[in-house]
Amino acid sequence: MRRSIQFQNHPFRFLLYLEWALLAIALTGLLIPAQPLLDGPPQFQRILLPSPIVPIVCVTAFGLLGLWLPTGHLLSRLGHTALQIALIGLTGVLTLAGGRLFPFMYIVLVIRSCFMYGMVGRIAISSISLTLFGWAMQLRLRMLLTLIPPRPARLLRSVLPNLQLNILFLFGLTLVFVVLLVNALLTERQSQEKLRLANQQLRQSAQEIERLAMDQERSRIARDIHDSLGHALTSLNIQ
Repeated sequence: MRRSIQFQNHPFRFLLYLEWALLAIALTGLLIPAQPLLDGPPQFQRILLPSPIVPIVCVTAFGLLGLWLPTGHLLSRLGHTALQIALIGLTGVLTLAGGRLFPFMYIVLVIRSCFMYGMVGRIAISSISLTLFGWAMQLRLRMLLTLIPPRPARLLRSVLPNLQLNILFLFGLTLVFVVLLVNALLTERQSQEKLRLANQQLRQSAQEIERLAMDQERSRIARDIHDSLGHALTSLNIQ
């Protein structure tokens, strides 16, 4: 069973620091007052929150989950990932009126999945992140259309599909780049680890060969001494 990834044994500390930096940007966005997108429609007034305390707690809890990444049982990994996705979704719902998307949280989720799953799992988590991001963006754009007069809204609807597609494409490329980057780092780390083990085995083999050579040399010297001493004693005995 592999050890869980913690702060002490994290293979790439700079990625952990990058996660904290991205989440700090998300927290900064929560602390900055935003003009609510929804002022008129009463069906959305229930979403407005008096303070961003709960979303800040969700983002903070999401950040703390990065200090422990399970790599053993599949159920523990799936539970950890589901909890992360739930925190992202809860943060998005609580900030729905402010129009924030929090793309950095999805990127952090994909980075963590690279340490917890194989390539199939990484692709699955990236697809889930892209789907959730697209759904959140579409929901916010629909809410934005409710605040625009009918005629400009019709013009905007003709432009929004291409805009959404371009944003999703760029975000998907970002996720692919993140997966490939972390995968390259992990592959390089594994290659270095294999090279270190090979060097260690080679060093042990060299030490073993040296020890065997020394033993053989001792045996040869002892045999020579025995033969020469036995010949000398035999000669003395005959004389």
